[in-house]
Amino acid sequence: MKKIVSFLLLLGMFSSIGVYAGDEYYEKSDAPKEMEDREVIYYDFDLELELENGVVEAEWDEFEGEWFDWYKLVYSTSNSKPVYPYDKTVFVGNENQTESSFKLQRGETYHYVRICAITLNDDYSKDRYCGEVQKLEWDGEYEKEEYKKEYSEKKSYNKTEKKEYVKNKVAQKKAVVKELSSAMKLRVDEMIAMFMERMENADFSDAKIVSTIDTVLVRLKKYERQTKYKALASYMREVLMEYRDEYDNPLDELEWIFEGL
Repeated sequence: MKKIVSFLLLLGMFSSIGVYAGDEYYEKSDAPKEMEDREVIYYDFDLELELENGVVEAEWDEFEGEWFDWYKLVYSTSNSKPVYPYDKTVFVGNENQTESSFKLQRGETYHYVRICAITLNDDYSKDRYCGEVQKLEWDGEYEKEEYKKEYSEKKSYNKTEKKEYVKNKVAQKKAVVKELSSAMKLRVDEMIAMFMERMENADFSDAKIVSTIDTVLVRLKKYERQTKYKALASYMREVLMEYRDEYDNPLDELEWIFEGL
């Protein structure tokens, strides 16, 4: 879904409205200076990377620990020991996804990649199981040459050809948005059901539950406009709207007027 995010998006939203009880989370700008391997549990994922023309193909062994939540493939050009959530996440995947691909950042020489498995324990705390860091070297020359070639070809187009070129590029970008897999939908259903259960256990009134859902829906709407989040955010909104309809019942608010008549 890292670049697609994972449900860091969902969990981050729910924690910000005081419902989710998890680990302390830092925004990137507030993260401790010396992260090193803070609160990381080592796990041998046997991460294998293949680099060709700036594109990395990554594959790793399945995590066999308990309480698995998500894989996070993290990447940095400055931190030699990247770790979620303090460094860039280029892939978020469920237990059936043990491979991914992504592009390296142009203009940098050293690139550090690491796979982590995040567990959501029965007390709602989280643990990070991370493998050894893989270091890649790539100067970005091929990407620069290809960009120059593409740009030169684009400049030589006449007006009609240029319009067609842009149209095709937009179509290609839209094609990136794919239907969520059944496994991903199941994961969304489970996580939102857990979210609703926590509100019920906290004795939220129906009105407060509706208000909380509305807050999440507004935030999801922003991500729904972005290609990499569109499919995920749209499905999350769809599921939440179904729950909202169950709690947003105006008859419940007015039926008291018939009491005693």
